[in-house]
Amino acid sequence: MTTKIKEMRKNKGITQEKLGIVLDLPQQKVSELELGKRKIKLDEAVKIADFLNVKVDDLVIRKN
Repeated sequence: MTTKIKEMRKNKGITQEKLGIVLDLPQQKVSELELGKRKIKLDEAVKIADFLNVKVDDLVIRKN
């Protein structure tokens, strides 16, 4: 799944470290999520969406 987490996080001025604290993940794991090297779990997507004040659907780039 390709996400827009990095774009949305940066637009809100949030660091990977701060997002990692919210997710209880180290910064490296947040980086892997953003790069698509690690699959995002549903509970992580919900936490990220809540923290960024967006819908879970907004985090995902859909390919048709």
